[in-house]
Order: sequence, then structure tokens, then C-alpha cells
Amino acid sequence: MDSDTNGGGQIAATTSVDLKGLSIRIEQAEGILIANLSGRVDGTNYRDFQDAVGGMLVDGPVGLLLDLEGVSFLSSAGLSSLLSLARKVRKRGGRIAVCSLAESVQAVFRISGFHMVVPAHDTRAEALSSLGG
Repeated sequence: MDSDTNGGGQIAATTSVDLKGLSIRIEQAEGILIANLSGRVDGTNYRDFQDAVGGMLVDGPVGLLLDLEGVSFLSSAGLSSLLSLARKVRKRGGRIAVCSLAESVQAVFRISGFHMVVPAHDTRAEALSSLGG
């Protein structure tokens, strides 16, 4: 795990995980776990994705932001892993949000009704604000 200074001058711990077709850069700042995803979330990697992000969640209330700006494809298996993470976060009294969805991923969210389960925001700043960050 690396340490970086974020824009506010505070130290945020970061780590990177490379899965089959998906890269995840995870940072923690002010009680919010931020996962920046790049690639595809599909049947080949959804469990590894779920385990990698879920394993970083701490006990107690935590905010989870999934920045999907770099995600080019999200399958039904990917949606299933998002739902599992949402349940895990909410069970601990926390909140979850996603942001920066590509047009194709937005379509998947709309068609499936998933935007009613996990709030989707246009920008990272909006999502962080919704999580109290």
C-alpha cells in the first residue's frame, strides 16, 4: 500500500489491484473508500472485484464510492457484485454511490433499474458530497 497526498493536503492510503481485464485503484480518505475502476466488470472477474473491494471495507459505517469512469462494460454479473457490495456497506450502517458512468454503463443502470438501488452521480465531487465527504 502506498501513501499519497491528496488535494486537501491529507495523506490517503492507496493500493492497486489488477484482475482479469479490470484494474482497481483503491484509496481511503476521510472515512470513504474510493475504488477507481478501469476495464470490464464481467463474468471473468466479478467475484475477484467483489472480494478485492469488500476486503478493504472496515467495520462500522463507511462510505464506498465506485468511480466507474474507466469502465467500458458492466455485465449482469458485475451488477450482482455491486449489489453484494451495497448490501455489505449498508449492513454496516454505511452508504454507497457510483459516479462517472460511461454511456453504455449508464444504459445498463437505467434498463436494470439499478440506479434506484445504488445512487449514480455525474461527477466524483457530487458522489463524495452525497456520502458526506
